[in-house]
Amino acid sequence: MTETKHPWSRVSNTWKTFYGAKMPKSKEMENTLEGFSSVLFGTSRKESLENSICVICKGEAKEFHDPLSEYEFGISGMCQECQDNVFRKSTSSNSV
Repeated sequence: MTETKHPWSRVSNTWKTFYGAKMPKSKEMENTLEGFSSVLFGTSRKESLENSICVICKGEAKEFHDPLSEYEFGISGMCQECQDNVFRKSTSSNSV
């Protein structure tokens, strides 16, 4: 049986180092992230990452536009579509 790795494992070490991914999170931060994810989305962030499932929509999180989007999945557990929705530029005319 072949072990399946989530997309985050494919992100280059350059991106991981540049964005600080190699810095371990404290136990308190891990607990905070897990609690936040569970309360807001009903899904553990860790479970989402391990299974390549989006923490928000529960869809597959295996294909991303670029390494930065894959990196974001490693942080938030969001699939590409949910990332696009969350980080979409506003088209309103209320800009400052």
